[in-house]
Amino acid sequence: MRDLAAAQRVRRFDAVLAHNAEAALLALAARWRGGPPVVYVAHTLWGEELASWFRVPAARRVGAALDRALARRVDAVLALSEAAARAFAPHVRGPLARIAPGHTPEPAPAPEAVAAVCARHGLAPDGFALYAGNLDRYQDLFVLEAAAAHDPALPLVVATHAVRGPRLRKLRVIEVSSLEEMRSLVHGTAVALLPRRSRGGFPIKLLHFMDAGRAIVARAGVADGLVDGESGWLLADAAGPEEFAAALRTLARDPALRARLGAGARSALARHAWPARANETLALVRAAIARSKAR
Repeated sequence: MRDLAAAQRVRRFDAVLAHNAEAALLALAARWRGGPPVVYVAHTLWGEELASWFRVPAARRVGAALDRALARRVDAVLALSEAAARAFAPHVRGPLARIAPGHTPEPAPAPEAVAAVCARHGLAPDGFALYAGNLDRYQDLFVLEAAAAHDPALPLVVATHAVRGPRLRKLRVIEVSSLEEMRSLVHGTAVALLPRRSRGGFPIKLLHFMDAGRAIVARAGVADGLVDGESGWLLADAAGPEEFAAALRTLARDPALRARLGAGARSALARHAWPARANETLALVRAAIARSKAR
């Protein structure tokens, strides 16, 4: 907060885009001292997030109370997902907008680079299913661990920048050393996996899977913007290991279906173009400033 106040003295901000709860709490403290209006960029629903870390009923209640308190005190809320927008709607006192993250499509790695990275890890291009990301508890990787016992027909691979985390005995865990290596694995996979069930944020890995044109298996409540059977294979939020394994078995034997779902995912990426996301964000900031002036 000291740094924010010092910067504010040099040049007064029109508004603060506060990413996540910690930044929003600091910005609210500065606003109490005459600081600018606060737009809370809600990266998660804390009721969901804390419940995934601490398996006690109080965790969900404490997290949900934090969500409500922030929604009532900030000047505007930017929700990344439909689930978050619905959760905040009854509590906000300023404008609320659901604005998914933007993404600029990138050139695909050369097929030779993809093949080389896959070979380095003993994988065949288009011959494995991949989860790419951190190993934190809220990612629900134990669902994939259990799915491995249900004959998923494809090797289940986890690519991560840091292997510290839960012990996943039935999954192949690869520690990647660069973004290029990770992108090659994503472009080399047959199926991209998103097992998490905690809602509220928007998984950035989903944009990378879409960019690569991969067939995606995910829970419907997390895969905002994808349509089951058109741009992804979407499972119920309560789906378990058997459902994940069944989806993988079908996709493993149907390359045409994988290609169709991958092409649909790539097409859906157009809804994340940055110019529209930027304009929506600026409109929300202006609304927050107007509300602040009217108070």
